[in-house]
Amino acid sequence: MLTIGSENSAVRTAYSVVRTAWRRGERDSYSVQRRANCERKTILNLRAVRCTLYAVRRTSGFTLLELLLTVAVLSFGIVLVFEAFFITLDVSKLATSRLDALMWIDDKSWELHEKLLVAGALEEAKAGGDFVRDHKPYSWETDITTLDGPPQLYRLNMKVRWKSGWRNAVSSRQAYYLSLPEPAGEST
Repeated sequence: MLTIGSENSAVRTAYSVVRTAWRRGERDSYSVQRRANCERKTILNLRAVRCTLYAVRRTSGFTLLELLLTVAVLSFGIVLVFEAFFITLDVSKLATSRLDALMWIDDKSWELHEKLLVAGALEEAKAGGDFVRDHKPYSWETDITTLDGPPQLYRLNMKVRWKSGWRNAVSSRQAYYLSLPEPAGEST
């Protein structure tokens, strides 16, 4: 028959066996219990061995420093993803505005081409103004000059300016027009 004092010393012995086995790398509970049984002549309380084994396992968790580092790295990653999203959104708006400006330049270019076909000549002029497309204000400039060389050769410079976010954007195009005289002998 066992007394209370001998039961406490047996539990302490079982705990030291479990702790030693844990340090050696014997992690499975079966081998630890077998070692504890071999060390002691009698099995007093297997539950005490199991409880001490689980108590040792419970201490192997994440430290506060590891958790803080994980949260910091995840936060940094989330910030980078959001920053990339907003940069992409800004570039998309700039590209849309640039396409609107280029469409306006094309329209104005065709308008001047039609004027050249109807009138047969263009006068040298500088013009400018403002227009709004998709609730966005644009300003424009055109410069028509007659070039030396072939008769009735014109150079058209067009610029469209607008504000896109924090930057001033500009699209420009240069075109050349040649007014050909009607062939002799044909009447319209």
